[in-house]
Amino acid sequence: MLANIPRLKDLIAKNNLDAVIATCPENVTYLSGFWAMSQWVRRGPQAYVLFPRETAQPCIIANSGILDLIPDQQPWIREVRRYGYFQIDVDSSATLDDNDVLQQQLFASTGYKDPVDALWLLR
Repeated sequence: MLANIPRLKDLIAKNNLDAVIATCPENVTYLSGFWAMSQWVRRGPQAYVLFPRETAQPCIIANSGILDLIPDQQPWIREVRRYGYFQIDVDSSATLDDNDVLQQQLFASTGYKDPVDALWLLR
């Protein structure tokens, strides 16, 4: 893990913040370990990290088009919320490994209209 979580928690408390939201690719990667190439190269589909003060677990907010990167990278943050639409079809006769199962679960999760809806509903 890259992030200094105890320091972040101290800064959140010291500044009386409810949460920190990482928006730029450098901060998303630093805080979560999740690296979305589209966010770095062309500032395409975006990913965010919500790190709340205490009431909830940190969460990655990712565009549905980049969800396949999460099982491959296995970031330490386990809660993922997706936004936008991306079609995935799975052959019912296929044998899935653990990463494939996780990807299927991510795509089966609630899809939000946009990242603001996904962030706003994390209370």
